[in-house]
Amino acid sequence: MLGCGAGTEIPLAALARRFDRLILVDLDGPSMIEALDQIPLDLRPRVELRVMDVTSFVAPLMEKVRQEGKTIFLNSHL
Repeated sequence: MLGCGAGTEIPLAALARRFDRLILVDLDGPSMIEALDQIPLDLRPRVELRVMDVTSFVAPLMEKVRQEGKTIFLNSHL
């Protein structure tokens, strides 16, 4: 999840159940700790937190998606 922040609008527990690995990425590390708190303890080993600024590659990614005529959804605060 790029730009996950505190994950208040994302069904993180459901995603952690569905996938073997869930990578949360955001510049705000403390917010991601809040996001991790929403996930049951038994699912937390599946979750990886990465503190990084994603703005440097989001713009080229979005341009590629537009060129291919596809639709993707990003969290609203990006």
